[in-house]
Amino acid sequence: MAITFPLGAPTFWDGLRIASLSFRLGEAMSVSETGGGEVLAARMGTRLWSGEARIPPAEDQDQTLALIDLIRQPGAPFMVYDRRREFAQADPDGAIQGAAVCRVASVASNAREMTLTDLPSGYVLTPGDHLSISYGSTPIRYFLARVVTGGAFVGAPAQVTVEVVPGIPEAVAADDVVRLIQPICKAVYVPDSFSGVSRDLVLDSGFSFKWRQTLR
Repeated sequence: MAITFPLGAPTFWDGLRIASLSFRLGEAMSVSETGGGEVLAARMGTRLWSGEARIPPAEDQDQTLALIDLIRQPGAPFMVYDRRREFAQADPDGAIQGAAVCRVASVASNAREMTLTDLPSGYVLTPGDHLSISYGSTPIRYFLARVVTGGAFVGAPAQVTVEVVPGIPEAVAADDVVRLIQPICKAVYVPDSFSGVSRDLVLDSGFSFKWRQTLR
């Protein structure tokens, strides 16, 4: 049976033996400078994530290369997450969250802050934690954010207000599920970024490729 897209993290990303990776948030700004030295910046489009994955040498890279070749074509998105931010820093294996499902309680008008609910009282989100929210339909879109101002869930029901980057999309709304374990975004391969693999009689070289978030 043909593989369906986007490739889920267990199908592709989790199987990569990543030696190192980058995970960057773009700026999406246009910049100009006046004769007096003033820097003028204006928002330009949506801030998107991008990065590069580097895979070490191995005895046989064929199974991995089959999937790399699959994503190196139009219409072949896949899910990614930052392996260093797979869990919240204060919950390093997800045990505190357990089976609880975090949800959006409300989104502030400044599109930078939102109140989250339904996690255990005392659960802590720390600056630098990642979270993701799926929203919309046809296609489903994935908002991936980094916590700037965190805090602990308090009250009944327990809630916390956090500030995040990038800005929160207008379509994100109350009751949307917030993913704190393996917060994901949908990505596509950056054309011509695959470094290729060389082979000798006993070992395949390592390789790298770049990816960029997509909202389509």
